[in-house]
Order: sequence, then structure tokens, then C-alpha cells
Amino acid sequence: MTTTLITKIFSKANSKSVFMLIMIGIAIKILFLATYINSGWFDDSGSYLSLANRLVNDNWEGYKAFRTPGYPLMMLALQKNTIAIMIIQSVFGILVSLMLFDTSNKILKSTKIAFGISLIYLFSINIWFMDAAVLTESLCTLLLITACWLSYKLQLVQSPLKLVTLSLSMGIILGYLLLTRPNMIILLVPFLVWVIFITRWQLKYRTLICVVSCFVVIAPSILVYSGWSQFNKMKTGSFQYTSLLGYSISQNTGGFMEFAEETDKELRDIYLKYRDKLYDRDIKRPSGWNHQDGTVFRAYDEMLEVTGLSTAELSSEMLKLNLRLILKHPHLYAEGVFIAWLKFGHGGWFVDLDPVKPGFLTEVYVATWYLQHMFIISMYIISLLTMFWAGYGLYKKNNILINSYIFFLGNIVLLSSIFQALFQNGENARYGIPFQVIVLLLSSYGIIRHRILGKPQKK
Repeated sequence: MTTTLITKIFSKANSKSVFMLIMIGIAIKILFLATYINSGWFDDSGSYLSLANRLVNDNWEGYKAFRTPGYPLMMLALQKNTIAIMIIQSVFGILVSLMLFDTSNKILKSTKIAFGISLIYLFSINIWFMDAAVLTESLCTLLLITACWLSYKLQLVQSPLKLVTLSLSMGIILGYLLLTRPNMIILLVPFLVWVIFITRWQLKYRTLICVVSCFVVIAPSILVYSGWSQFNKMKTGSFQYTSLLGYSISQNTGGFMEFAEETDKELRDIYLKYRDKLYDRDIKRPSGWNHQDGTVFRAYDEMLEVTGLSTAELSSEMLKLNLRLILKHPHLYAEGVFIAWLKFGHGGWFVDLDPVKPGFLTEVYVATWYLQHMFIISMYIISLLTMFWAGYGLYKKNNILINSYIFFLGNIVLLSSIFQALFQNGENARYGIPFQVIVLLLSSYGIIRHRILGKPQKK
């Protein structure tokens, strides 16, 4: 019964393909989890559990406001059971493959190609490990792709009421996505532009419907951002959505922290003490971005002790220090951002191989990932070319609805990668994982329809 319902939701005309994808997905997940005997816990996992415990016990002593509650709420819904989390995230991976199939089938108008694209995602080894990790990426992927899936359906709607309803659904999903990953706030820009484009393209009373649709898209995120920031103010005294911002941006400026002014000497010198344990301070600048990731968090305790500031206050001071550094040395900051942006498209493999049983599978996984890693990087490059090609198609007013959707998806990836790079130069490849589905869809469309890798078809 459940399978029948799913096939009706995703593709009424291709129920056999949907059923096969579900069965293949289930088989893959079961076989993988049987060989990956792991608790699924990593360094960041504990911080999500800590917030989940605070939410349920209402204990806010020592609260740092690092995390947002989207993922901890899911953990609570599953009673913080690691096995249940790993299973439900594996289900998320299957649902994502179904939405990928449905969308690519409509865009490419080929069930076989859409099925093949979905299989590529199901057999992506980095997704296997990420779906088994107690981290936000799996939930973020589901929410992001659901919003993109609904956005395609938006262009098929003629009824104003249905359009507003779909827009509201997108808005709620984007709101929860923001509650799960703060940097996803940048996605409001392309989604709002998409809603404006669709409403003004094909409906009567366009202005009214456009305003209402835009409002219901953005309203949940505004409520989430303002509500959680106000909650943090009550608990920490500072109106911040997350106090990580001031610390995270140091991963871009830390490579040239020695150029900070004497007025910032206290924080500068503590940071450099921890950073210089990792590499030679006398190396010609700019350098060191790849060697000082996480330095600020190693220096964090001493900074708090010496300054006497709270976590939120220290974050604000670090943010001010970083902004002064950026304004004085924009070229150094730009180089760090560029390096961080490149990492985003590398295709993350966040994994602990020790628990893999039997042991010989470790070498199989590593060899497989080596090949898939190169494939993902190639697809990332092709997806960007596809976005620009679609933009050119819009300029020429060719196939406007499809090209506009491809251009919209491309901008989701591009804007997110740039925005992420502006504030983080650490595990950007991991943070790029939720966008891997979009990259796969874009690159497939570019290769097949725009002939990115070959000559265009003759008319």
C-alpha cells in the first residue's frame, strides 16, 4: 500500500520504474548498513545531541548557541536512537532518488535516462556513508530536493490557489531547512525569484498572486530566524541566530591573522599561538588556509578565559576583528574564499572506515570513491557550464520554461557555494553534499540536451 502511494505521488505513468528504484534503494541500504557496523557518531554529532537534551530537559546552563534545532528535533522525534536515525536517513536517500527520477524524467522526457540518473545517485558511495552519519547532511538533502521538486511542479500549475499552496509548502520546507542549516538562508533569493518568474509568466492577476506567493515563501524563514534569534537572546543575552558566525569566518582570515591591528592584539596572539603549532609562521603570505582549519575552536577556551567574555560576546568580537582584517586585506580574503569555493564542488566523503566489516571492503570502498570523486568533480564543472548555457538560452528566448528551471537550479548551487565560502573554509566539501543531486541533474541535462561534451544536434 505504501509503495502504491509513493508511485502515485512521484510518477503515475512510470510506476514500474519507481517500484524498481525503491527495491534497489532498499537493497543497497540494507547491504551497506550490514557492513558498516558503526554508531554513526562524529565530532559534530555530540553538539546536536546536546541541544536535543537541552530542548527536552529545559536545561540551558552553559548554553553556547552554536547549533540550531532543526536536526535535534528530528533526533528527539526518533527518541535519540542512533539505529533509527541511520534507518530514517537511509529512507531519505531513497526518497531523494525518487524525486530526482520524477524531475529528470519530466525534463529529459526519457524514463530510461531518468532511471539511470537515479541509479547513479543511489550508488554514490559518499551518500551511503553520509546517510549513516548522525549529521545534518541527509536531512538537508531531503529538504532541499523536496523544495526543488515542488518548484518544478509550480510551473505546471494554472490555479492561483494551487500556486499559493505550493508556494507555502516550499516556504515551510525552506523554513525548516534554515532551522537545520543556517547558511541555507541564501536559498530564499533564487526561490523568490523563481516564484516571481512563474507567477508573472502564466497567471492572471499576477501582481496580487505574486505578492501572496512571495510572502508565504519567505514568511516561515522570517519566523524561524527571528524566533530562534530571540530565543538565543533570552538564553545568552545576544540576538544571534547562531554564535558560530564570528568563529567560522576565522577559517578564511586565519591564514593572515598576523596582520591584525595592535588593538586586536589579545585575540590575535592567542589565535596565532594555536595556529603556528600547525605550520611555519614565516611562510610567505598568503598561505596556510588548508592547515589552520579549526584553529579558532582550539583557541576558544583560552580566548574566553583571557577576555572574560561570554561565547556570544566573543563571537561578536571575533566577527569585528575578521571584518577589519577583510577590509584591510581584501585580496587575501578573496584567495581564501576562492579556495573554499573550490572545495565545495569536490564531493565530500565524510567517513570512518574502521568499523567496516569485513575488512577487505575498506579497499573496495576507497577504490570506488576514488573513481566517483573524479566523476563528481567533473559533473560539478559541467553543471556550471549547463547553467550558463541555459542562461544563454533564456537570452535567446529558447525553451523558456525548461531553461529557466535549469538556470534556477544552477543558481541554487552557485549562490550556495559562494555564500558558504564567504564564511567557511573547513569542511566545505561535506557542506556541498546536499547539492550533489542538483549537480547530477544539471550535468545530465547539459550532456544530453545542450551537448556540453559534444557537438549540438543538427536541426
